[in-house]
Amino acid sequence: MDQNLSSVASIWSFISPNKTIHQIAKGDVFEGKVGSVEDYGAFVHLRFPDGLYHLTGLVHVSEDGSADSDSLTTSNSSTIEPLPGLDAIFKELLQEDGINDVRISRQGFEKRVVSQDLQLCLLNAPPSDNMFTLLARAGRQVQEIQLATSLDQEGIKKALRRVLERVH
Repeated sequence: MDQNLSSVASIWSFISPNKTIHQIAKGDVFEGKVGSVEDYGAFVHLRFPDGLYHLTGLVHVSEDGSADSDSLTTSNSSTIEPLPGLDAIFKELLQEDGINDVRISRQGFEKRVVSQDLQLCLLNAPPSDNMFTLLARAGRQVQEIQLATSLDQEGIKKALRRVLERVH
């Protein structure tokens, strides 16, 4: 869990109710309390030095090293049918400078429907071998997408915005 809770991207300052200034930096370790568990990960409340829980974050199953094979299927991307609309997004992403490959690495199903609309989320986890992770979800289905890229996180966000403007 220490590795997951330390993925805060930069120093973040906040003032607690007792007016004490706290700074958080990458590598800091905090006590956490699991708020809820879903097929795709857990929402963890972080306890800060003032004893309060100021921040809640998602620890995705790909970050905790204990992915449950019953809830997520690891597979060759050619055997997973992309969610409706993802094919067009993938084609456009591959036209962006710095994005070398886009593939679905695994998929799972949530217990409840959050939205029928296609939603994309870039995970805050540090890249591994120049691979960033996106989550795509629609209805109950969730797909983990790996982006092979030379871009940093901000560059990927900008590329995604451009692509979504062209596709929609």
